[in-house]
Amino acid sequence: MDDAPATPIYRADAVGNTCKAPDLSTYHPGTWIYSPGGYGKRCWPRDCYYIIHGAPQFVPPEEIRGIVRLLLHWQRPDGMVPKHFSGGGGDFVCWGPPPESDSAQFAVQLADEYYRRSGDKKFVTETIPALKRAMDSMPRDEQGLSWIDPSAAHTPYGFTDQIYKTGAELFSSLLYWETSRKLADMAAVVGEKEIAQEMTARADLIEKNLSSLWDEKAGMYLAASQDCRQIDIWGSSYAVYIGFPDQKKNERISRYLVENYSKIVYAGQVRHLPAGEYWQKTSQPIPKDEYQNGAYWGTATGWVAYAIAQLDPTLASNMLGDMIDYYRRYDAFECVNDKGQQRIGGYGASVGNPLAAIRRMRTEK
Repeated sequence: MDDAPATPIYRADAVGNTCKAPDLSTYHPGTWIYSPGGYGKRCWPRDCYYIIHGAPQFVPPEEIRGIVRLLLHWQRPDGMVPKHFSGGGGDFVCWGPPPESDSAQFAVQLADEYYRRSGDKKFVTETIPALKRAMDSMPRDEQGLSWIDPSAAHTPYGFTDQIYKTGAELFSSLLYWETSRKLADMAAVVGEKEIAQEMTARADLIEKNLSSLWDEKAGMYLAASQDCRQIDIWGSSYAVYIGFPDQKKNERISRYLVENYSKIVYAGQVRHLPAGEYWQKTSQPIPKDEYQNGAYWGTATGWVAYAIAQLDPTLASNMLGDMIDYYRRYDAFECVNDKGQQRIGGYGASVGNPLAAIRRMRTEK
């Protein structure tokens, strides 16, 4: 398999500092924010989206609108949006130099979630330019894939924020494909034809080139093209979940998950890598079988169960049942392991993502 090019041709700093800052009047004090649990009064766009998307009955659309406006209130002139924020400011610091490679995508996810529920075209018109600048600020390589410079490693997809995946990075590329299409759809609705065409072209480029991260022998995608070039359980499952258009590869992913179920699932929760494997490069030492280096997470349960259900619905149902039983007995933690570690209870994404997948599986039967 060919490696990604050594340098990106789409650079975050190429956007420059000439963009007009967001209209500060769009932020209204008193905005409700949704914290993942245990992290104080701050909002992480990815966790917030997982909570809102997974449990929409608990979050009125106008609250989502307020969250997006608050997030864009702190957007930098170069387009970058913060990794997390509150009414008091936005934080752009990450492991290594910013940006995190998924912040812009989750800004689009939140905006799309609001629009789908409200049909508010005025909101789309107001936010499309800022969302486009956010997407422009994400470094990509000439294949259109999310790019992390090996000489300046930094945070990739946020649920692996202490893992130094470099080169082309799978999960953020999938998010970029997904949200480019969503942004294109929103742009088309309000007559922004050039933005719609540009974002569609970016999604098409990822479709053309994501196979550069495919491991044909394993039948799974690799997490990155350079550092941490390892089988990615979460990313491969997510490709199936969002319907990335390669049915043969999706079928192979489902088969891998069924055949290796015992190596990746504990109490219905999911490892990033198969059991016995650990990330090759991290931003700081992480003990084996803990946190992002071998613990099991509910955040990915829904994606994995959905992918398994394409081949073995009974196994997928049992997996979700095991997760629910564990949550009822203990709590919904950020992550756990089979040695008794239970990190941060009441964790929103561990509930929200599986709920979204369960609803979808019921709908699709």
